Amino acid sequence: DFMMQLVCLFILLYSVANIDKDKAALIAQSWREEMGLEAKVVGPLSSKTAPITMAEVPTLLREMQIVMSRFPEGGQIRITPTSDGFKIQLLYEMFDEGSSKLTRQGERMVDVVSVLLRPYMHRVKSYEVVGHTAAGEADREEGSALKLSLSRARDALAWVTRPDFATRLEVASLTASGRGLHEPVSDNADPRTRPLNRRVDFLCHVVIKPKP
Repeated sequence: DFMMQLVCLFILLYSVANIDKDKAALIAQSWREEMGLEAKVVGPLSSKTAPITMAEVPTLLREMQIVMSRFPEGGQIRITPTSDGFKIQLLYEMFDEGSSKLTRQGERMVDVVSVLLRPYMHRVKSYEVVGHTAAGEADREEGSALKLSLSRARDALAWVTRPDFATRLEVASLTASGRGLHEPVSDNADPRTRPLNRRVDFLCHVVIKPKP
């Protein structure tokens, strides 16, 4: 028992010694802001004006993770780096079967993405809203599935750019595309998980290398 306690102690000490200091600082700042102990300050990346490069993407993703933790929907959002930027996936059923109109919860999920992206709106090279479909839908044949997925992307794009939305995104920076059935995030053969494929993703493209 004594040896086991020593092992646990060493593991604890090792974990403390390897804390991500940048992430810990962001968490501490977020806690102080929420407790009203200091004025809110803009994150280090969102306060800049130069285009975001690939080298800055890891820091950007850490900032977004902190913001996501403030929303109940944050646990259903996945942000991952890509070869030319990063992808925001919404792991939630955002559309009814065969429909291109966002559900109420789908609108809420897209609102959270808008809050995440708004501080970087003028620093990201371009944004692409990508629509998807599930194999069990009424419009599941290839031609109609692609058409439906594009319609879903366009509806999500219209929602985040609506004039009365405080954190709306700008139309000029956004494009819409559809992938049909080609990129599922859950098993299309399982009726319990299939609805998660009725969704949109946000692809964010940044500058690969800064100009010399």
